[in-house]
Amino acid sequence: DRKSIVDNIYGGAANIIPCLYGLPQLQGNVQPQAYDPAKAKELIAQSGEDLSKVGELVFDTYYSDPLSANVMTAIAQNLKDNLGLTVKPTVLEGSAWQKNYYEDGKFQISFWGAANGPTGDRAFNYLHSSTAYPAGSNGWKGYSYSNPALDKILEDARQEFDVEKQNALY
Repeated sequence: DRKSIVDNIYGGAANIIPCLYGLPQLQGNVQPQAYDPAKAKELIAQSGEDLSKVGELVFDTYYSDPLSANVMTAIAQNLKDNLGLTVKPTVLEGSAWQKNYYEDGKFQISFWGAANGPTGDRAFNYLHSSTAYPAGSNGWKGYSYSNPALDKILEDARQEFDVEKQNALY
């Protein structure tokens, strides 16, 4: 329930973004997904999964600030109230989190941030196949994203100097 988190924890001083990019000119027509616990329950039922058998999930992060703790607590409570999931927010020291996430791939739910900048180039490090772990931030040991068509778009965007055309590619 991102709106509730923005209103109650950030005091309304945050924006809900629908995708990787915080800059509106890079979001295109992408709209945020509506908060809909009933739809979530419907999709879970369709999957055939029984969430009552999942047990407690570790919800880890490297953030140790009170704001992040409040956000994680709200998310954990929301998952419990709406889906019956028990989620334990857990703060790990940065290098321990990196090892757990990237090297071991032993995370269940993780709370982390994505840097943005004045262009959409940050997507290259997250999604281009050449940045598969350990070369970059695309995935973790044993898993990464690969899509040759997206690679081409990201490469073209890096070569484009016209800002409007570059934004459209990103």
